[in-house]
Formats: sequence, C-alpha cells, structure tokens
Amino acid sequence: MVGENYASGFVRSTLGLPSNFEFSLSNNDVNVINQHLSGKASPEGAFDATVNDILKAIGSRISDECTSAGRPFVRKAFWPEAAEFAVALTHDADRLTAPLNHVLKVRKRFPTSLVIKRILSLEDPYWNIEKMANLEAEFGFTSSFYLLVHDYDLAGKRNYVRALAEKGWDIGLHGSFGTHDSTERMREDIARFEKEMGIKPTGIREHYLRFDASKTWEIMEELGFVYDTTWGFNQKPGFKAGVSFPYHPPSSNFQTLRILEVPLVLMDTSLWGYMHLGEEEGYSEVEKVLARVKTENGLFTILWHQEALQMKGGRLYPRILKRIANENCFVADAKRITEWWINRENSILNEQKDGKSFIYNVKPKDKRVVLEATFPKGHKLKTEGSGKIISISEARAKIAVNGECVIIIEGA
Repeated sequence: MVGENYASGFVRSTLGLPSNFEFSLSNNDVNVINQHLSGKASPEGAFDATVNDILKAIGSRISDECTSAGRPFVRKAFWPEAAEFAVALTHDADRLTAPLNHVLKVRKRFPTSLVIKRILSLEDPYWNIEKMANLEAEFGFTSSFYLLVHDYDLAGKRNYVRALAEKGWDIGLHGSFGTHDSTERMREDIARFEKEMGIKPTGIREHYLRFDASKTWEIMEELGFVYDTTWGFNQKPGFKAGVSFPYHPPSSNFQTLRILEVPLVLMDTSLWGYMHLGEEEGYSEVEKVLARVKTENGLFTILWHQEALQMKGGRLYPRILKRIANENCFVADAKRITEWWINRENSILNEQKDGKSFIYNVKPKDKRVVLEATFPKGHKLKTEGSGKIISISEARAKIAVNGECVIIIEGA
C-alpha cells in the first residue's frame, strides 16, 4: 500500500518501539495517518486526536499481545525523564515597535499609565522580548522568538537579540507573505535574517500561519530548516493534524522528510480575535487545552505574540508560566523540543531473545532518555552499564539510560 512504510515509521518512532520490533497496521490506519500528517485531512473537531487514537490502540494491542505471549514490552518514554507531557513556549514578533499615533489609536488595549509612559517616550509597549525572556528566566525556561525581518530591521535591538540567542533562547524566522509557496521569497527572507542575526535560522513559523502542505514543508527542507511550527488553527486551539506529538511530515510520494513539524496547539489571538473571549474566559480555555494535552501525554505548543504582553489578554502570560511551572512537564523552546525528539528517535533500542530472557541493547543520544517496561509476574529485571532502575513494581519499571547499557529481563 502506498505510504505504508511512512506510516509504520511514524508509529515506531512516536511510540518509541525497539527498532526490530514487529507490528502491523491496517489499511485504514495507514490511510488515516497519511491523510492527516500530509495535511490532506483535518479532524472534524478541534481536539479530535484521530492519529493519537491510532497510536494508543496500537500500543495497547502490542502490550496485550506481549502479556498473552508471556514476554516483556519495552519502549522509550515520550519526554525527558519520563515527564507527563511537554510545553513549547513560542512567540511571533510581528512588530517590535509602533508609532505614538498608533498607540493612541488602540490605547484602550493598554493600562493608562503605560500609554502615558509612551507619550513621554519612557517605555514602548510594543517592545517586550526582553520582558518575556526575563519572566521565563525566573522559571528556568527558554522560548522561541520568530522575527518578521521582511517588515523591519532590528535597529537598536540587534545586540540584545543576538545576546539573547547566545544565552540559549531560540531565534527563528517568521516567514513573510509569499514565502510559504516560493523558494525564492523564502531564500530572500533567510538572507535578511542572516544579515540581522549573523546566523542562519533553523526554525520557522509562517506569518498568519499561511501554509500549502503540498509545497511548504519541502521548500523549508530544501533551504535547510530543521523544524517548522506553523501547522495549527487560526480560529481556535486544537490538534490540526490529529496528533499531539512532533512528527516528520511526508513528501509528495510519502518519503519521510527530515524537517520536524512541532504542531501549534494554541495561539493567543485565537482567544481574543476569533473567539472573542474575555481575559478570564481566555485563561480558562488555556487551562482546558493544557489538561487535554496532558491526557494525551503530548506537546502543548503555545504562541504568545511578544507585542501583546502588556495588552489586555496578552498580560495573562506570566500567569500561564506560573501554571505550567507547577506541572510535571518538560518546558523548552521549540528548538530544544526538536533536539530532544530527534535525539529520542536516534537513541538505539534493540531487542533480542536468549532462552527465557529478553535482552535490550541501548545507546541513548540524550542522557534524559527513560525506558518504560512491563513484564510478566515472576520475571526479573536487571541492568548492566549506565542503566539505572528509577522505579519498579511487580510487573512495571522505569529505567534511566544515562549512557550505553543493557537491560535484561529474565524469564521465570
């Protein structure tokens, strides 16, 4: 079946299965995965996790089959140190400043005291990258900022933004109109970015989330982007691809592309501009989305515009950071999320049988990789090398693999 290898590779990679573990997909599974991840189909409801449901069903089936056969089931946990879910903090920088007449025109969006400071040239309510980074640093977080360099230059902000990148924040490209379907336009934006930042962008989000699934990923890959984080809804939060995990989209002939899609789940302007929510209603929506992503063990990619930080609605961002900080989740910028996911994919996990024992050879690309194991009662688990059992019950265990190691599960 066309695309079967792509779908199987996606399932194996996402579930973290051993590289030589055999499983099967139905034609319907293959079709649903390929249609959704290629962008040719989208779930009917915003939070219909259509592809996630397939992943869960396959994982459950494998686990049941292993139990029935009296054999273990070992897989990689989704997130570093087996965190319940992950959060990617991202910001589009549609503008870095605005003239006084514009601020006065929209003054109802801001506190009166801030408007007065702008009149006196004491503070620019549209320059918030520094404030956002400082807020995030208080929690030990970093985030991604996407610069719309086609529409402005960094002027007096250049040294600060470059220094922020050196401190670990991810500075990416906000692709201008027309880049999503033109290699030449994209190349022009990349050249502008390189001139401003002195580095080539590795991550991108398209302005207004413009995207042509038949072209855009392949343009991005051709020009060297490592990840994209455009694929999401404008009008509402949700899982536009029916999946809550990063994924490599397929090419037009269903080959797996190298570029990673870090799917967008919630955008601030959806809450205020499309859904017309009040601040407390908007915060409640953020809570609902967070809870839903958590049930999927997925990734909550949030887009909060930098220029909105001190506006009504936008000023909720510090409260959201505090909320996230209280969860058992992995919080990072989109570049670090990408690095983790690719390292997880490239961490070797092989299974072999020796008599009544199952042996797992592990070579992690990241020291935060954790294996989750279930095994029949009476079996014994031990590690050799850099593996460390961090929790174990009668038939379930988690093993931190800080380096090359061997996991042995001995039969009764």
